Amino acid sequence: MPASVRESLTGDLRRKAQFTSVAGFQMNLINIIAAVIGAGVLERYPNLRIGLGESGIGWLPYALDRMDFEYEDRFRDLMKLKPSEYWRRQCRATFQFDRIGAKLVDDIGVEMLMWGSDYAHPDGAWPESSKPSRSSSRPAGRRRAQDHLRERGQILRPHQLKRSFLGQSAGSNLAA
Repeated sequence: MPASVRESLTGDLRRKAQFTSVAGFQMNLINIIAAVIGAGVLERYPNLRIGLGESGIGWLPYALDRMDFEYEDRFRDLMKLKPSEYWRRQCRATFQFDRIGAKLVDDIGVEMLMWGSDYAHPDGAWPESSKPSRSSSRPAGRRRAQDHLRERGQILRPHQLKRSFLGQSAGSNLAA
């Protein structure tokens, strides 16, 4: 539902529209990722990095598996790599509270994930930002994430994120 329509609603109807919007917006992200990958954007621009903020992660294994299936079944002529390979090479996603995603960290790859506090939205975790990350992941998944951060030697702060995530493409030509 367009924001302009949702904002014109009042009372209970507005709350119902808001629920529909916030409960399901992540499901539409597969259309965006499929369009970017299917159109060959990531193939043409291998240094391009895409980060999905506020995206959640639980939907990713299904979406990547589905795209890989379609690629293998009928679309091998469109790109050189499987869609999941482009994703792993060039994309990242953030999560806040995602019980399903925490169970699927091995399928997604811990190096593909970034935790976000959603500051300063009303459903964000700040100022108690560490509580949701602890409660949304199983101990094994949390240990893998902590080990990953230790191996990298840092926990990224906002001012460090651009350089770490974008790497050499930060401020440079995105073409190979």
